Amino acid sequence: MTPHYTINIEWSDEDASFIATVPQLPGCMADGPTEEAALAEAKRAIQDWLETARAINRPIPLPPPTIESLARASALLNKSAVARLIGLEQRTLNARIKNRTPLTPKEAERLQSALQNNSLALI
Repeated sequence: MTPHYTINIEWSDEDASFIATVPQLPGCMADGPTEEAALAEAKRAIQDWLETARAINRPIPLPPPTIESLARASALLNKSAVARLIGLEQRTLNARIKNRTPLTPKEAERLQSALQNNSLALI
């Protein structure tokens, strides 16, 4: 299974192109004349980054947790505690898991921080 990392895409006037960055993978970025091209290049850059990291035995950061990873693990989780950690009501979290409504970047960041503090990961 290929990990799903966050890809941020922004227009750069200076470069006259779209710049895609992958916050979890230091230095991993790409560009393109369109958002779609920048996204495609970023996906290739992620694969290259991961292959290089493996080749030089560099630690590979885990991707941020997603609603899909929460859904897969939901039977094993205390959803009330998870909801509190990310700042949601439990019924809201349950609905988001059921409907596969994505976590906001802030919610994913809070969840990832809580998981790391407890030496856990959702992938």
